[in-house]
Amino acid sequence: MTVAVIILLVAIAIAIAGFTFNAIRVTGQSVDRAVGTSGSAPKRPMPTVTDFHVKGDTARAHFDVPLGDGPPGQHLDDLLSSAAVEYIREKSHEGLPLDGVKRIEVFATRAGQPELITTVDLPETGTLPELDVMVLVAPAHDPIAAVAEVIADTSVATSTGGSSTLEPAREFVELPGVVEAHLRSIGVDPA
Repeated sequence: MTVAVIILLVAIAIAIAGFTFNAIRVTGQSVDRAVGTSGSAPKRPMPTVTDFHVKGDTARAHFDVPLGDGPPGQHLDDLLSSAAVEYIREKSHEGLPLDGVKRIEVFATRAGQPELITTVDLPETGTLPELDVMVLVAPAHDPIAAVAEVIADTSVATSTGGSSTLEPAREFVELPGVVEAHLRSIGVDPA
């Protein structure tokens, strides 16, 4: 009878081990699906390239990014520089030779005309700089989603002010430079 009990206990132990292994495997697959199969952080929407060509030792990338009246700002410079490098990296993977290329000129649009924003000097002729993850990865905090949550919150009361018209939003909304730069990079003029 002790042999039967030992066989029963071994069978139960094997069943528990199999169940545990299967549960761990299924949980891992669920996490992979939730995070995404690539395992990388979500990418920010990239600005649209309207014109690209290489002339001599310079690659030129023109983005469909509207510029306001003032200077573009450092964050927009960084964003468009990184986007240009990644666009050219993609073209290089498709077979574009980078022999002889020493710099990348980055253009945006002001009043319908291309305007040089910045120039990216390559570390070595024909060698692109490393990927700038901090600029191209989507931020963890989404300010638009936060506003949507407040609007959806039924505990927030609406104003009972005396005016029935709304003020123009540009009079009381100030966008941080980072937000303005990202809006411009996807073709939205914040003004």
